[in-house]
Amino acid sequence: MEQFIGKNRIFQNPNLLPVTEVMRTNPATIYPHRSPERAITVMRQRRTDTLLVVDEQHRLLGIVSVYDLQTDAEGIQSVQEKMRPIQPVLHVQATAKDALLTMADTQFGLIPVVDDTGVLAGVVTRGSLITVLAGQWQQEKVEVSS
Repeated sequence: MEQFIGKNRIFQNPNLLPVTEVMRTNPATIYPHRSPERAITVMRQRRTDTLLVVDEQHRLLGIVSVYDLQTDAEGIQSVQEKMRPIQPVLHVQATAKDALLTMADTQFGLIPVVDDTGVLAGVVTRGSLITVLAGQWQQEKVEVSS
């Protein structure tokens, strides 16, 4: 499609830009059987306050936040006990426009991106959207100035 329309035109139109171009491919994850202490350690290492919970096949199961884990911390044995379902979720075939429109509906500031089998492919964050789209608009501005 890029050869037909042109790369700059794709980035100018979020309808044409695949969500895979704006997602981060290495989201912070944890297995449901892990301890709250391990989850908090991973959060510190990854500098985040949420983790996506995945199974061994990397299928998305839910989300857990540091706030969830700190509530009743002594009574929690595993992340699974505090894990919550996450909505919305985008499919890998979605577009950047889908991500932009969906971002307002997320309470965690991120949208997981999954494939047909529910395997986590990446995550779209407000920052990843802004970085990619603003970077393209900045490049366009430079090209116009030249």
